[in-house]
Amino acid sequence: MIDEMPNCPTVPGCPCYGDDKSCHCVCGLSEKALRAWRRYDGKTPSIPPMTPEQREWCYQEIDAVECHDREDYLTASDAELAYGVLCAWQDYCRDEGLL
Repeated sequence: MIDEMPNCPTVPGCPCYGDDKSCHCVCGLSEKALRAWRRYDGKTPSIPPMTPEQREWCYQEIDAVECHDREDYLTASDAELAYGVLCAWQDYCRDEGLL
């Protein structure tokens, strides 16, 4: 798994908590961006579309987890691809006993 998404967009606050600016979010920059793509999916507040480099990073993150395959996401929207990465990460954490 690669540490950080290339040219990761800055997301104010945390999409996990909506507009609650007082939350103590522990998400890293890449996770915040993925959650924003998943949550907002073209709605306001907006996040720029993924670049080809960001999509490739997502495919690599998905491929790094057993039973997950980039082929399932080649035609996915940004929101669907972001969700695929988050699901792969969750499965990885479960496999490692972290959840």
